[in-house]
Amino acid sequence: MIVLSLANPEEPQEITQYPLPEGIGQGCKVSIVDDRIYILCHKGLAILDGLDLESPQLLGSIEIKTEGRLRGLVVKAPYAYMYAGDELRVFDISIPEAIEQKSAVKANWCYHAALRGNYFMGFGGNGVFIYGLSDPLRPKLARKHCNNIPGCFLVGKEQDYLVNDTAKANRVTGLPHFP
Repeated sequence: MIVLSLANPEEPQEITQYPLPEGIGQGCKVSIVDDRIYILCHKGLAILDGLDLESPQLLGSIEIKTEGRLRGLVVKAPYAYMYAGDELRVFDISIPEAIEQKSAVKANWCYHAALRGNYFMGFGGNGVFIYGLSDPLRPKLARKHCNNIPGCFLVGKEQDYLVNDTAKANRVTGLPHFP
């Protein structure tokens, strides 16, 4: 993991590098919540103390068994949600040195995920899948839009955007908005 300072966006400065734990592979998704850094790698999850970004400390990690790569990290304390194969898995992260899988529900596989209010939104080649988190251990499919949307999503606070392969962002319409 490389930590950069964006104080001067035109010339980012490297602050530090931190080796990821053995066995969990390269990082692919990062979520920062308060002073913790959550890194979802191809084969596992690592939690770092990010209070001092010049010397982050590993709080805990877990290797996660799956046929494919892990995708779509969302953290809503005390749980982490991620896609593993055809499941949406829920992990208790309240004690970083003892991360534990709590449940898994059958789900459409998605590349990206975002949290909006009390909803987990998964974005993939098959569309958008929205799971309610009113029972945090049993995400329930609330709505799906199977529309084969191409490109990557940028999920904003008020408006969502679709970013095409030329890096142009267009407002997305027709997706549910949860204030």
